Amino acid sequence: MEFLQSLLIESWILWVLGLFIVLCRLASRRLKLGKWNRLAIEDYLMVFALVNFTGVVVSINEVAKNGSNYMAPDVADSLTPEERDKAIFGSKMTFVLEIFALTAVWTIKACLLFLYGRLTQGTSIKQRWAVRFVAAFCVVTYVVVIFLFVFFWCSPTPEYWAVPVDPDKMQCATYYSHMITATACNIASDIMLILLPIPIIINISLSRKRRIGLCCVFGLGLFNILAAVLNRYYNFSNPNSYVFLYWYVAESGVALWVGNLPLCWPVLRLALGSKGDSSDPSYPNPSYRNSSYQENSARRRTHGRSKPSAWAKLEDEHGARTAESPDHGSQIELVEQHGQQPYFVEAKASSGPDKFEKGTDGHITVVTKVEVSEDRL
Repeated sequence: MEFLQSLLIESWILWVLGLFIVLCRLASRRLKLGKWNRLAIEDYLMVFALVNFTGVVVSINEVAKNGSNYMAPDVADSLTPEERDKAIFGSKMTFVLEIFALTAVWTIKACLLFLYGRLTQGTSIKQRWAVRFVAAFCVVTYVVVIFLFVFFWCSPTPEYWAVPVDPDKMQCATYYSHMITATACNIASDIMLILLPIPIIINISLSRKRRIGLCCVFGLGLFNILAAVLNRYYNFSNPNSYVFLYWYVAESGVALWVGNLPLCWPVLRLALGSKGDSSDPSYPNPSYRNSSYQENSARRRTHGRSKPSAWAKLEDEHGARTAESPDHGSQIELVEQHGQQPYFVEAKASSGPDKFEKGTDGHITVVTKVEVSEDRL
């Protein structure tokens, strides 16, 4: 009873924390983009991941309460009809739990890959292909792991909740082959996702404080790997214990934080009471968040940045590639969006003198006239 209560409390605390971080992400995206209909596909995928995490929490407590068909044949034969029904229901919940857990974790991987895809826009072709390779690897491994689990390791599928289990089909109760395959694919993709942003973080124009913060966030992926390893370790070493369920729910809960923390900066700034200023155009002020990416990029030019902040790329819906123009202007090559024809926007500082304005707070503002022209290809 003590185990059931502690698992119930821990799992639902992790669920509340997961709900909180997803809501923070959505609020941050709303602050940044200005409208709910501007949310990107990964924002909706993260809500889907939260739904699956809810399924993990519910089913994991049902498994702990009802047990499963993983028992010796003589024990299964001695079960009362009521105990047998509980074991069958618990076995079904174990099957459902595995589907929910795999889908939640791999959906979060997909959200991170969308994020990396935005960060690598305008970078080297090698980095962009690295993101595509990892994305393909994640898609293939998810499909393979689910297919093998449902149709191959235990056939026919209803044998997963048979009580007693056929002695020749113990995989239906132990899940050993499935767990080895799923863990190998999960850890391999996690390692790729940890290594993938390293060159991005090294090259982006962020302050040391933010760079360290990003490293810490993505470094939580190491804990994810540890949770996956401990999950399988306790499962294999103590087959009659349900201690591994703690790590099952912890793995999905931490994955939610890893996938959402990088995009929660606007809400965190508001919570910490930061007012923001014009030196950091990624701050979600109304004029910035209601503008298009092109307008925001031009605004960055007037603040003396040679290229947009990579931190802003974390939050902008679309990225853009920028390059310095030899005549001290700036040229922004816009990628093709929604089937529209790509075009160039060129912003050049006017040859006239700058105007200096002194505000009541003692700050001096430099006003530079900018001539903007566009040329469709």
